[in-house]
Amino acid sequence: MTAISGVHHVKLPVTDVARSGAWYERVLGFTTAIEFVEDGVLRGVALGHPSGVQIALRHDPERAAAMSGFDAVALAVPDRAAVAGWQRRLDEMGEPHGEVLTGHAGGAVLVGVRDPDGVEIRLYTDETAPEHRLQVAGGEITWTDSGGDGPLVLLVHAGVFGAWFDRLVAEPALDALRVVSVRRAGYGTTPTRALSFADHAAHCAALLDELGGQPATVVGHSSGSAIALQLAADRPDLVRGLVLAEPPLLDPLADPADLDALHATAAPVIGGAIGAAAAGDLPSAYDAFMDLVCGPDHRAVVAAALGEDGLDRAVRESAFFFADEIGAASRWTFDAKVDAPVLLVQGGDSPPVTHHLVAHLAGLLPDARVATIDGDNHLLPLRSPAALARLVAEHTG
Repeated sequence: MTAISGVHHVKLPVTDVARSGAWYERVLGFTTAIEFVEDGVLRGVALGHPSGVQIALRHDPERAAAMSGFDAVALAVPDRAAVAGWQRRLDEMGEPHGEVLTGHAGGAVLVGVRDPDGVEIRLYTDETAPEHRLQVAGGEITWTDSGGDGPLVLLVHAGVFGAWFDRLVAEPALDALRVVSVRRAGYGTTPTRALSFADHAAHCAALLDELGGQPATVVGHSSGSAIALQLAADRPDLVRGLVLAEPPLLDPLADPADLDALHATAAPVIGGAIGAAAAGDLPSAYDAFMDLVCGPDHRAVVAAALGEDGLDRAVRESAFFFADEIGAASRWTFDAKVDAPVLLVQGGDSPPVTHHLVAHLAGLLPDARVATIDGDNHLLPLRSPAALARLVAEHTG
């Protein structure tokens, strides 16, 4: 078979060779190896990097304009720590960039770094956090652990699918914390029986016990917030604080004044979604429920955050949610006292019923405060992970 040993170089069109060459040297650490001068005018350069990567720049304003906004180059970095290091370096330089996203095959990618002509350069690592497994009553859970000796944070995801916190774990605001992200039984693993919210809380307690019994700041989203509250009630020795993002619209938490309207609005949609899932039409069930709680752009947001493969997995994982977790949610009762300090996080664009619930719950808890992430809703862990990470870090202390 004819051999290919690698990529020799990548050539990009630019408007101004000198300007772009200086940018690649200053921002990305390349050096100029060859200058191509034609009729006394600099028309191109060959740039080299200590890693062995070679990029050529060629004067071609028309093609440069056509490529503006296109992510033509993804540079490999060794690990997730290096991605975070690039984010800090760019911040220190005042160089604009986007967020750290989860790559389509896992790993982490820093997006939104643009050369002077607007061509996007991405910084990508294939390193994924190692996944651990623990047998628990009724099934198996998996988790990732950032390690370190900082304060412990446990992330408990929402229902429907398990990747709600995949973007949050990569946020630099959490670098000083030990972040453990649990994938609950039913999301990637198959439980051996029906599971209640108390079961999920007991699984989280078993994980924290496995990690040495250190109290954690427990971060829950949607139904994960209910599980976090249950954990705080059942095992207060394991919970030093709670961050509850967009708590679920369940009877024990909702403002009593909203219950009749909530039942009238949600029950038919949820009943239809359960029926569609039972008939094998998971895409319709997924869309119906997510439209109800997240709004009509949920597929675009999930795909942008997790990739098309991540969206497909989300739809598949929703089978457990419709078969098991919705029933568990409807049976959950909660009237226990929670003494741990609680931060309630709501999206500014969430519907009034959510804001009413948050205000009602804040009044029930002895030590609670409310934070709002403007311009977002129930999708905020995927769409506003940086803002949520800052709130988690501040609440953890």
